[in-house]
Amino acid sequence: MNGNFYVALFGTFGNPHGFTQSFFITKTDAVAKSIGTFDIKTNAITLFPNSSLFGISKHRIDNKILISFTMYSYAKEKGSDRGGTFLGSTIIFENVTPEFEQIIKCLKKIHQDSIANNTTDSVLNCSQSKELIFTKFKELDKLNVAKIKVGTLQNFPSDFPCLLHYSSLSDQTLVERIQDALLLLNTYQTVYFSDSQEIFKYVHSKHLYDTSQNEASFKTKVEETRLKIQRQKDESLQFLDAEKKALQEDLNRVLAEIQDMELINEQISQKNKEKTAAIAQFKNLLVSDYKNYETKIEEAIYHVNNNEVFEAVLKFHKNNERNFIESRNSGNRPTYLAEFKNFVPKPISARPTPIEAEKIAPKREKKVPKKKPIKLFRWLCLFFCIATLGFAYMYFNSLELLKENTQELNTKEIQIKDLQQSLNDKDSEIANLKLKLDSVTKK
Repeated sequence: MNGNFYVALFGTFGNPHGFTQSFFITKTDAVAKSIGTFDIKTNAITLFPNSSLFGISKHRIDNKILISFTMYSYAKEKGSDRGGTFLGSTIIFENVTPEFEQIIKCLKKIHQDSIANNTTDSVLNCSQSKELIFTKFKELDKLNVAKIKVGTLQNFPSDFPCLLHYSSLSDQTLVERIQDALLLLNTYQTVYFSDSQEIFKYVHSKHLYDTSQNEASFKTKVEETRLKIQRQKDESLQFLDAEKKALQEDLNRVLAEIQDMELINEQISQKNKEKTAAIAQFKNLLVSDYKNYETKIEEAIYHVNNNEVFEAVLKFHKNNERNFIESRNSGNRPTYLAEFKNFVPKPISARPTPIEAEKIAPKREKKVPKKKPIKLFRWLCLFFCIATLGFAYMYFNSLELLKENTQELNTKEIQIKDLQQSLNDKDSEIANLKLKLDSVTKK
């Protein structure tokens, strides 16, 4: 079923499905799928028998700001005595809402019908949200006429805390609280209302969500948020005014430098009309850049005065500032101007915006310990050890070879001596034979 708003029913159904939610009226299916669940953190807030809870939450999907109005009532799961279980209903609008009275009236009607159709004696009749019975009624068509624009929400971190205000849940009281609750969404993710003392005591004891027990404390939180937004607006305007003033001062300084340059140029050469024309053209271009940037700052001031998102406006300003600085420091000027030493353009450095400064202030970069380089003498020691081992090996190997060669030479010498002895013996025998032969011959 389609409309200009969204309607979803949800609940805790126990095993095997747990918490589930289903949309029965949608404006855009893709947006419906992107909306987070409406489950509650039971370690911070929970429901008790015969108790109810009303909540207003903010959501951002792409460039859309969505506001949800939600009712929770205690309901037991089938076949389970687990505490904190519930059945809930929600209506969601994009950027604009109908009259608050109509929202509360339709939301309570949807929720009461859901309880009647889907529970018996406070026990759920089904096991998942797609089985819940949703009954459309004629007055829902009035929700298609949205007239009230949701105010700009300056802050959208997903980890923002929630607030529970102890209050009556009557139609008139809730209608009176909605406008303040929408303002508080600049500080909180969700603003809850309940008339149950058990719920209030539980939330207060857990210290995870803020609480307000009476009208005075609620109004104090509203005023604190209003002052916070005003402070951010004032700081943004002061920052942009200071940027504009600094821009004008820098322009005056640069124009004075250019004027000095023009005088020097005229003294150097009255005849150099081409250079003079180039300088004049550069001057006009420079003035145009400063004036264009001044216009961008005035445009940012206009957006801040219209209460647009300060962070987005300052981001727009920082983009313009970056473009201006790149143009200013790009050296887009005649190359021969370098010969004029008295003309030294000073680049403008970017300054952090108040919101950037607030985010950066508490953060400190962790120092990464530097790895110590390996010392040179370790490498030298390793080299000398290896060289010593090599020389030792070669030395002992040479000794072994020398020993073997010596033994072999000794053996050869013995063999030679034996051979010589043998030859001597042969000579002696020959000599004796000659003597015997001579004696025989004489006879």
